Amino acid sequence: MRSQSRLSVSALAWSDLEEADGFALLNAHAVRGIELLPPRIWKSEWGIEGYRARLTDHGLSPVAFQAIYYGLDGASLLGPEEEFARLLDQTHRVADLADDLGVPLGVFGAPSLRKLPIDSSAIADLGPERLTRLDAALKAYRFNLCIEPLTRNMGCDYLNTCQKVIDALRAIGAQNLFTMLDTARSISAGNDPTTEIRDHQADIAHLHLSEPNLASFDRLSADYTSLGQALDDVANTAVWASIEMLRTGDQWQRDCKQAIAVMQGCF
Repeated sequence: MRSQSRLSVSALAWSDLEEADGFALLNAHAVRGIELLPPRIWKSEWGIEGYRARLTDHGLSPVAFQAIYYGLDGASLLGPEEEFARLLDQTHRVADLADDLGVPLGVFGAPSLRKLPIDSSAIADLGPERLTRLDAALKAYRFNLCIEPLTRNMGCDYLNTCQKVIDALRAIGAQNLFTMLDTARSISAGNDPTTEIRDHQADIAHLHLSEPNLASFDRLSADYTSLGQALDDVANTAVWASIEMLRTGDQWQRDCKQAIAVMQGCF
């Protein structure tokens, strides 16, 4: 099935110490993609070569990075120049790691880094200027960023919908910045993720399959069967659909297996 070959799971589903077990679980259940966490890789005793070897051993493709700005203090997209410079420095660091591991894209969520400037009237000029510079910073890499639409109730002031992200990136002619869709975020914003896939399929480069608060998939808030059908209908086979949920305690393996079974059945 095409869905199984393009299905991935975020490493948020297990802890740092359970990384090897997580890799093995995905391999055992015919999942070929994994979304990795740079902060975890940097502090791991495996090292980059160790990660690369383990991914190969388990038949896993590292399809994306997330939490790329996690714990980054004194940085912002729209704040003072020194804060933006710090964001760019971290972006270069992540992109270097991505190219080393063959990771094609990263998710730019980070609502706290997307606050409006004190003088919010400057956003009309500042937003495009900062996005242009962020796009240019990635030119030397094979790595791209996907800006995740986040709502204001998540503390994000800038680029709150798929359409706003798409419009902003088209306006600057972005080459290395894209958008993505998260099912739980889409629903919380009052949208239908299936409709958004159909409407924006040419612009969406990554997909998160998630439940509210990154909970397990015991109760489904989205019609994932329709979502999978939409991906089939638009022939968007380049998009990886990544299960995203937080570790749920000692039952994390059960929850991972359940989520994988649900998605392999729905797509």
